[in-house]
Parts: sequence; structure tokens; C-alpha cells
Amino acid sequence: MIIPNNVRYFDVNSGHKTPLDYLKEIEEIEEIEKVTVVVFSSGLKNIKKLISIIKEKTQILFIISGYIVRMQIPTYEFIKNTDSEIRVINTHCKFILIKTKENYYTITSTSNLDSNSKIEITEISNSKKEYDFFLNYFIKNSTKITQK
Repeated sequence: MIIPNNVRYFDVNSGHKTPLDYLKEIEEIEEIEKVTVVVFSSGLKNIKKLISIIKEKTQILFIISGYIVRMQIPTYEFIKNTDSEIRVINTHCKFILIKTKENYYTITSTSNLDSNSKIEITEISNSKKEYDFFLNYFIKNSTKITQK
């Protein structure tokens, strides 16, 4: 899926397509340089799926909620053992920011990274201005975690 610059795409579905599916579609067409994941909650299976979609050299920034740190300990421990930067933020947002050589995608969804049978809305845009706005906002309002 390639979305032209400054275009916004909306999808409403019942769990048939997740934010990770869109990430995979972009990865199949363009080489991803950086992925920033802002998530309230995620099981270990979905974090592993995210990592399996992107190439090893891709830089990953995880901006996670305190809920993951406190309540989803296996997921948090797994993330800590990656080479990724980790930040914590008080959030319920679900974002994936994707930087490729030529494009800047912002995926936001009512869904977490997994699929479910509930009606969910996903929005994808390709705008450097929007990408930079959200990336800077999330970094400014989060705290970096020092890893082992």
C-alpha cells in the first residue's frame, strides 16, 4: 500500500485488518528505515510479529504505556532485550510511525496491534509534517528507559 503524500486513508472493519497488516503491506513495497510504536497494551505474540515484519537493520522505537511495564511483564522483558530504544508514556493511543526513504506514514487505530471481532477504525496518512508532529510530541512527553 502506497499512499500519496498528504493523503489520508480510513478503514473501518471488524478485526479483519490490523495496524500490523498495514505495516507489512508497506514493508513489502518500500524499505522501512525506522518504526515508532506507541501502544497502550500488547501481547508478546504481537510484538514478535511486529519484529518479524521489519528487517533487522530497521530502527525501532517503542513508546509504551506503564500498563505494559507493570502488567504485561513478558512483553516488557522481551522489548527490553531488543536493541530498541524504549520510552514510557501515559497513553491509551495506538500509533505506528513509519519512515521510509521517501515517505512518512502515520498509522493510528482504535485497535491494539492484534485483531478482534469488534469494529475498529484505522487511519493512515503519508505526511512528513504529521509524522514529525506526532514523533516529537510522543518523545517530548515520554521518559526514556535505561536498558541493561
